[in-house]
Amino acid sequence: MSKRTKKASMTGRYGPRYGVSIRRRVLEVETRQRGRHTCPRCAAKALSRTSTGIWSCRKCGHTYAGGAYFPETAQHKTSERAIRDAVEGKVRKEEEQAQTEARAQARAARDSARESQREQRGTRDTRRRER
Repeated sequence: MSKRTKKASMTGRYGPRYGVSIRRRVLEVETRQRGRHTCPRCAAKALSRTSTGIWSCRKCGHTYAGGAYFPETAQHKTSERAIRDAVEGKVRKEEEQAQTEARAQARAARDSARESQREQRGTRDTRRRER
């Protein structure tokens, strides 16, 4: 039997033109682009591409500008991470300050307890010396 021809995918419209590797890249981008995406507002898998860079949710109606082929670009993820780290960093700094203050108070209490113990020992030592 002869070998069957391959079924045409999304890039079947290009036929033998442009080369295999480019058609594969286009196929990868288009499958991700047309796949289901999560809405950032309502978290439903109902996000669709209206036009280049415009994404809208079919459930809640939220429309926003994203990437040309994907709703979130690499730059968007990086900037979100930087903002989140800055906000959490501020909270972390406040927590660290509170912890250092608590440690300082505990250290001061411990030092004063040790000092009072030393004073008590000192009075005992002088009594022994006097005898």
